[in-house]
Amino acid sequence: MRYIKLILLGILAVLVIVIVLQNTETVQTNILFVEMSMPIAVLLIGTIFIGFLLGYFARVVKAGRPKKKE
Repeated sequence: MRYIKLILLGILAVLVIVIVLQNTETVQTNILFVEMSMPIAVLLIGTIFIGFLLGYFARVVKAGRPKKKE
């Protein structure tokens, strides 16, 4: 099972790299009332990073709760 997870993680990483490398055009975006110009790749990497952080923190918070006894 461990190897399957590693293989799937590797495939996901390759797909993310391919998608990011194909999106190098510069775009205008608004982030909290600030207009910025950045490559789509940077925007994608930032969004993916924030998603991983939110998932990690959700897991940590869920693991820290005591289990309810029924």
